[in-house]
Amino acid sequence: MQAENRHIARAIRNAVRHSEDTYGYDKGAMREIAEALFHVRSEFTDPDGRADYTGRSWAYRQEFGEILSEADLTPEQKHKVTALLRYHMSQILRDRLSEEQLKEYGLQTAHSLDKQRERRRAQSRLTRVLRQEEQIIDGREFADALRGVQFLLSNVDIARMTKRDLTHVHSVLNRVERRVVELQTAISDIVK
Repeated sequence: MQAENRHIARAIRNAVRHSEDTYGYDKGAMREIAEALFHVRSEFTDPDGRADYTGRSWAYRQEFGEILSEADLTPEQKHKVTALLRYHMSQILRDRLSEEQLKEYGLQTAHSLDKQRERRRAQSRLTRVLRQEEQIIDGREFADALRGVQFLLSNVDIARMTKRDLTHVHSVLNRVERRVVELQTAISDIVK
């Protein structure tokens, strides 16, 4: 094993030991380890003859496996460390490679990651506004919640419900209808 790889293995081992003392992995240390692995990856080539920045070549995987072996981690530690390194490597790749290079490697650009994050934020907002105690004060959140309700209602199949359930549903729908009328009236008064 090369001296650089022994150094990486030692850094991983130290980061894991530090995490046991402090109840968490040092982000800076993990980022530095990922930076070193980025350099290691650049020394290998993928099947297309490019630097193996994605770490998919057999040779790189063997090398990385040896580094992890040298670090002497438990299976649980290995799982956590590899997940953290994947995260940091993802950030490094997006910092170092152009959007064109990212696409060539089949990686998502920062723009598409931002879209994913926004979708997750929207889902989180929708979940939050569905809590009974949560007051909705943002018009976009309200519109998103209403679209969710609209989607939900379009999936209802009342033909398969029992009469008892339908009686209960009818009562709830009446309450919803009254509240919808109240809101429509209030909004109409404001928008005029």
